[in-house]
Amino acid sequence: MSGKKGMKSDKAWLVPRRYKGGYLDDLDGRSPAVRGVKYVRACIESDLGGTANISRMESSLVDRSAFLVYLAEETELAVLSGKKTINITEYLAVVNALSGLSTRLGLKRRAKSISLKDYLNSSKPEPPLAPKPGDDAHNEKETPL
Repeated sequence: MSGKKGMKSDKAWLVPRRYKGGYLDDLDGRSPAVRGVKYVRACIESDLGGTANISRMESSLVDRSAFLVYLAEETELAVLSGKKTINITEYLAVVNALSGLSTRLGLKRRAKSISLKDYLNSSKPEPPLAPKPGDDAHNEKETPL
């Protein structure tokens, strides 16, 4: 408040009048961090059946999850390469937050419904799938259970 009736305040809005989601799309993609978070987000969205099958709230959780995945992986890489020591409290907070978001979004893949026309016209490949445990083609020895 300005203190005088009818005068406008000099203070900036703490909360914008209009919320604009999808901040990742507006960021410059030349940064490795931005590219990394966008890649993780694309993988999560693909697992959830594509952007068309995700609600606005799920999309918001996907953005946060992608950031937390990238943050956890960068922290782990820095620790393993000897560049950084870990603050276990902060690291576990990231892992626990990521676990909670993952539980909300779901940990299983969802089928993506797509028409034949869309499939034939798509030129963007899906992110590669992670191999399933035990699907190692190079594993010559199989251990019986």
